Amino acid sequence: MVDMTIGERLNQLRLDAGLTLEQAGAIAGTTKQSMSQIEKGKTQVPGGVALEAWSRYYGVSIQWLTTGKGSKKPADKASQSVSEDENIMTQAAEYVLGQFEQWGISLRPKEDADLITGVFRILKRPNDNNVVVVTRWLAEQVTARGLGNVGERKTGSNGGSDSRADTATPRRTAKAKAR
Repeated sequence: MVDMTIGERLNQLRLDAGLTLEQAGAIAGTTKQSMSQIEKGKTQVPGGVALEAWSRYYGVSIQWLTTGKGSKKPADKASQSVSEDENIMTQAAEYVLGQFEQWGISLRPKEDADLITGVFRILKRPNDNNVVVVTRWLAEQVTARGLGNVGERKTGSNGGSDSRADTATPRRTAKAKAR
């Protein structure tokens, strides 16, 4: 099945399961028409949420579903969890490095490694994995450590406010303090 497209693999899985286009689409929260477009190859790669839903339903690995390579069966839960955690940790590290660069602050690997862990923990929460919560928390930590005041806008070369600069404030909301 390596020679098959993702649409062809989804079509084969759907037919093997005895599902209609409408039923297969509903699994991933999409329409019969979208499902048809995917199977015909007119939509190249469905979104990650849809892929995850089909992968779980059909009991196949996302890698196999998207590429036709690797094991068709998904890895056991423990290794999936480790892989997911590694991806989230990488995202956390990249985010912290990017924010520090944007704020003009040098990251001190030994002293600031816990910031990456903190961002990782926020990203692991089911309802808090958004940029606003992470940015505010990181801004609070940076300000508390005296590394800089990231609540102020950076100014561009024209002396005006740079609208691309992050303006996260280090203040915590009452809701955030309750956590």
